[in-house]
Amino acid sequence: HGEQEDASEFLMRLLNAETGSPRLAPLFAGLDIPELACTGESCGYRRPAAQEAFNTIVVQLRGEDGRLCPDVQTAVASYMQPETQEADFRWLCPACGSTAPPRKEHRVTVTPEVLLVQLCRWRDGTASGAILDAVHVNERIRFAGSQYRLSSSIMHMGSRPTSGHYLTCARHESAGDAWFLYNDTLRRFVRESERESSETNKSYILFYEHVRAAM
Repeated sequence: HGEQEDASEFLMRLLNAETGSPRLAPLFAGLDIPELACTGESCGYRRPAAQEAFNTIVVQLRGEDGRLCPDVQTAVASYMQPETQEADFRWLCPACGSTAPPRKEHRVTVTPEVLLVQLCRWRDGTASGAILDAVHVNERIRFAGSQYRLSSSIMHMGSRPTSGHYLTCARHESAGDAWFLYNDTLRRFVRESERESSETNKSYILFYEHVRAAM
């Protein structure tokens, strides 16, 4: 359309079962049935919350203390941590009568065959809110008790969400697990150092394949 297209927005359209590819969508499908746990003192009441279907997880690169996550696994683990609901969340515990916001705990019941991880680099959609730091991309990670292996990554070149360029690194089992770099019409073997995230080529979207066997 003559304008910068965000890779994440394109993927969401592609993976939509109704408007995108019905064959690809099931590979990325996961299901989270979280629970709300009362935060009242000595109260153990909890109940299921509305189930949440997902095809990607958007992980924060900075913690509440402002520190940068050193790697993708740390960011994914932080994503799965319980979170207290907002102060305006309406809640009345039927067990203890507490009105304090409950704690939401993730309970992923269906893990996807391909885990799509988006690193939240554009916090407010502007260059001033961009996180351009290099973040180590783990070859293998754990998510919801399952093991995953990196199969490809999309990297962004540029300092703002409205401009820049995308590159892709992908592993091919048919080529002995060799990695290739894709840059427009260019396709070549990639050096291991080029696969690592840097401030110039920032890892943005990662594809992890479910590993059945033990690591």
